[in-house]
Amino acid sequence: MHIGLYFGSFNPIHNGHTAIALYMLEHYDFEQIWIIVTPNSPFKSKEELIDENIRLQMVKLATEEYPDIIASDFEFDLPRPSYTYMTLRKLRMLYYEDKFSIIMGSDNVNDLEHWKKSTEIIRNHKIYIYPRKENISKLPTDNFIYTDAPIYDISSTEIRNKVKKRKDVSSLVHKKVLEIIIENELYQEYF
Repeated sequence: MHIGLYFGSFNPIHNGHTAIALYMLEHYDFEQIWIIVTPNSPFKSKEELIDENIRLQMVKLATEEYPDIIASDFEFDLPRPSYTYMTLRKLRMLYYEDKFSIIMGSDNVNDLEHWKKSTEIIRNHKIYIYPRKENISKLPTDNFIYTDAPIYDISSTEIRNKVKKRKDVSSLVHKKVLEIIIENELYQEYF
């Protein structure tokens, strides 16, 4: 099975994330997309992240109508912070019959060289890149696949900022995600 791995903090997941996952399923040979909720990224301060189980629940709710998009807590039991190369090694060991590719935004491609063991990641996995506002310098490898996915001008940071200012985000997140944000008064104390 060819599985696309879509890593992120998903703090919160928004409609752009879901649209990208659907686009990848429709336009490439993925049989499933796993949205892997990263509990503690080495690039983000732990203080700005809400509880990983709440973020996982929001991903489940945002994708429940799409059986081929899987909300994954795979990194929850791995050492922290979450390093992608370690996750990929463990996935290859446990699911050795499956093929894993990575889905990432062009904004992350520019930082990829700073990732731990990035050469190993690039050598062992195809990386499907969806466009963001940032320009990317084309990297010299066949393992990078530049997609024509639409640009979704939404970010989790923008959503958190709007929530803090009590602005409407109903067009940016799934209605059940919005319910969790409102009911739990999320993203109030982080700004």
